[in-house]
Amino acid sequence: MTLYFPQAVEEMLAGREVRASVGVWFDFLSEEIRVWQGRGAFTDATGNIWNGLGEFGQISGLQGSSMLSIDPVTMTLSGLDPTMMQLVRSQAEEISGRRCGVFFLAFDENWRPIDSPFLAELYLMDKATLSVDGESRTLVISLSAEPLFFSKHIPPVAMVTDADQQRKYPGDTIFKRVPLLNGRQTVYWQW
Repeated sequence: MTLYFPQAVEEMLAGREVRASVGVWFDFLSEEIRVWQGRGAFTDATGNIWNGLGEFGQISGLQGSSMLSIDPVTMTLSGLDPTMMQLVRSQAEEISGRRCGVFFLAFDENWRPIDSPFLAELYLMDKATLSVDGESRTLVISLSAEPLFFSKHIPPVAMVTDADQQRKYPGDTIFKRVPLLNGRQTVYWQW
């Protein structure tokens, strides 16, 4: 059995406080950016720098299930610097189809990182929109992303039948003998 966060477990068993947060890694074309939902910057065990969002960012749509999710997420960030606005303007190259990951981060009671970040979900970024919050008069970026192992072009339930295969790939005979594989007959495949 693999134990995630072994040092955090040791800290908890010793009666010390362990804190947790969520971090997001963005693999933009021009640079990788790592942010976490806290204040300040820290360097993790692998040498990556995570910058704190403070009260500026939020992530919606995350599910805490043990199954891979199929629902898209939306990440919003406000109070931005000009660098992030440039990424939105050139999103066809910088954002669309690029990866991002949501990580669980463990800290001690003084918010010092313990253990390596744990990848919870991997996504493909879709598009970003830029808007202005009328109340606080700050710029807000909303970035939508879909889980890596989910494609909107694949039906959620598909049958392994010759008819389905012929519809997608006419002339392909890979599933021609599937009806014979019902346990009543031995099928000998010819090469």
